[in-house]
Amino acid sequence: SYITPVAYIGGELFRGQMLRDKYGVSLQKALSSIFIDKFLEAAVWIVVLFVSAVVFVFHSGISSLSSAVGASLVSVAFFSLFLVLVYFFSVKRKSLIKSFFFRPFRSKNSGITDFLQEIEDDFFMFFSPTNKKYVLGTIKLALLKYVLLWGRNVFLIFYLVKVFSFSASLMALGFSYLSYMA
Repeated sequence: SYITPVAYIGGELFRGQMLRDKYGVSLQKALSSIFIDKFLEAAVWIVVLFVSAVVFVFHSGISSLSSAVGASLVSVAFFSLFLVLVYFFSVKRKSLIKSFFFRPFRSKNSGITDFLQEIEDDFFMFFSPTNKKYVLGTIKLALLKYVLLWGRNVFLIFYLVKVFSFSASLMALGFSYLSYMA
């Protein structure tokens, strides 16, 4: 990801290419793994954003929210609704690709929708009840990543102001993710 212009996203194509070249993983399976990884990470990211927003409002008061921060939080809410929609479809085992969202694309280019359908099938297979151990393991790893990032922020703030501030470090982490979304 650090090769691409945006450090947090963009390296997925390189990752998919490397999985394909080095390990012989098909492009569809590589993209499936990337989509599953980003979906799980986005779910944890949303939790971090909302918790940091609650901490910010608790410390600062609702009147201190600027319109830009408020608009950003609304966009996070819409993104969260999309994640909930994807989660709802996956729990019900209903295809999002076959739903009304992708109807305009299906008639024009069935090759792309077939490819996306295969990725969605992999997504359903990963999140199946028989795979619960692996799903929980990946969620734990995503949570661990953000706990470590939060800890890093705690120590950075301590280094700068000589105070351990768990809430300030959480707000800084949340605002950094909000800036990534912008």
